[in-house]
Amino acid sequence: MYKLMNDAAKAMKAIDPSHPVAICNGDVLFIDIIAQECKDVEYMERIPTGGFIWRYVSSSER
Repeated sequence: MYKLMNDAAKAMKAIDPSHPVAICNGDVLFIDIIAQECKDVEYMERIPTGGFIWRYVSSSER
């Protein structure tokens, strides 16, 4: 699964190399595997248990 995430990161960077790529994971149990498999991902965010991540979309972006 994490290799697929890295493949997606490579594809995103091929389209836009000027922006970093991030993934969000609900656990840090596999952090060593993520570090090993996701060399092209700059940031990793952890979702706290019961938490959620959202992005506000302004009216100018709609």
